[in-house]
Amino acid sequence: FTPDICRMIVNSMENFNHKNELSHTEFKKIDIHTLFEPLIERILNIFLFGQEEVEKSPQGNSVYRLVNNFFWLVPGLRTNPLYIMLPGLCTKFNLVHQLREADRLTAEMTALLKSIYKKREASGKLGDCVLDRLIAHNQKCVNENMMDDYMNEQDLVGSVNIMQFAGTDTSKNAAKMALCFMADRPDLRQLFEEINADVYDSNGLTTSEKMDSNETLCLWLK
Repeated sequence: FTPDICRMIVNSMENFNHKNELSHTEFKKIDIHTLFEPLIERILNIFLFGQEEVEKSPQGNSVYRLVNNFFWLVPGLRTNPLYIMLPGLCTKFNLVHQLREADRLTAEMTALLKSIYKKREASGKLGDCVLDRLIAHNQKCVNENMMDDYMNEQDLVGSVNIMQFAGTDTSKNAAKMALCFMADRPDLRQLFEEINADVYDSNGLTTSEKMDSNETLCLWLK
């Protein structure tokens, strides 16, 4: 996955710079959110589905957007007075908006993932992404009669939810903070320029071996 992700990041950065007319000669205010949201979504799609672009639901939502919308319901639910006083009753009868919306998003996400799953399985072309490994796992369970280990629709949705939220939220925030800090820290910019020069080739590509063997990068990550 590393070369594909590197190539995609380089292209995304170049397109963003061109669209916003950015250069190293002058300062310009930008909305960094518009850079990272589509970038993180494409990275996640490569890991989960093996490709940058994935089909959307009939309502026009991507898996990434559905998961984000689902988790953003949590703060509102935790501060809802009725839910705080009567959580069991609210859950049983769907008395608050956040619970009803969560059910709607879950149903939409389940239908979308089922569609993606069935089309990938029918293609017979499985690789190393998360979805393909899940399909291969389920096929093995069926062939070897190990149905107790079979991952059903609920398991599939839960796995995607956890992998996306846990794998992107902290990375996205850390990358944003690093970019903001580097604007005021020339020494940090120089450090990353040295790491990049050693890790990436002239086309902006790298390998796991290059990253693992770079002592400065390893120390920075620690």
